[in-house]
Amino acid sequence: MKSHQRTELIEIAKKLLVYKILTEQDYQILMDQINQGNVSDRASLLDVMSRQAERRLNPDLPQQAFTEYVFVGELGEAEVNRLKSIAKQLKEAGAISDRIQAILERFEAISLLPHLTPQQKAKGKQKIARQYINSSYELLAAFDDLMISFDWETGNLENPYQALTERFASASRGAFNPTQISDGFDLDKGVAGLSFFVNGVRYSTKLKFDGDWLDPEFMTLIDRAVAETVSDGKFYELYDGSSVEGYLFLTSQQRQALEAENLVKLAPEK
Repeated sequence: MKSHQRTELIEIAKKLLVYKILTEQDYQILMDQINQGNVSDRASLLDVMSRQAERRLNPDLPQQAFTEYVFVGELGEAEVNRLKSIAKQLKEAGAISDRIQAILERFEAISLLPHLTPQQKAKGKQKIARQYINSSYELLAAFDDLMISFDWETGNLENPYQALTERFASASRGAFNPTQISDGFDLDKGVAGLSFFVNGVRYSTKLKFDGDWLDPEFMTLIDRAVAETVSDGKFYELYDGSSVEGYLFLTSQQRQALEAENLVKLAPEK
């Protein structure tokens, strides 16, 4: 990064602090990123602020500060709109980082964690203590066998559907109990499928083979089996406003409790 670019970024960072877009702590973090070369231009500055949990905007930022920032920071309208969007998301999140302990206690109160051992709970809390938490989803993801997230372009070319089915079973807190799971994924033959038994009933489906890309229809089979065998509970897609962050098994009461406190946003019904 050239010296004049670094100087420009430092000036912008200072203005972010002056106009209370960044806190003092976040300003220091951003300066470290600039000095380490992780931020090389205005676009990457915005990317870092948006993508990493440490980049928290002041949710009470007044409109005037944005207007002045357009002038003094010489940012375009699209960049400022992006900052507005980030600030709005943080405000809607309800300052999650300030309520971590209360949220964890709420998870316990509605029985989201009874399937975890004391060691697993301690491990999850240690992860949380080492992170700058900015979302309730990050709290859920810190614990084993709770929120299921995965990449649809799989790195498992042996038994991807079986492995995922087992993960969903573990995350259901004993409600979904598939047995005799058979994975029909075969990279050499170019075929895919999935079958398993629940309460003696066989569930199976052929799946589209697309190399290392998984077929979302396998979730249709999981959902059908759960709907037919679990009296109260299902896997919900956790939505962040633009994409699905993961899947969480909830009873109707648990869903109501989390939604009431704005801790989850569920994907629109298909």
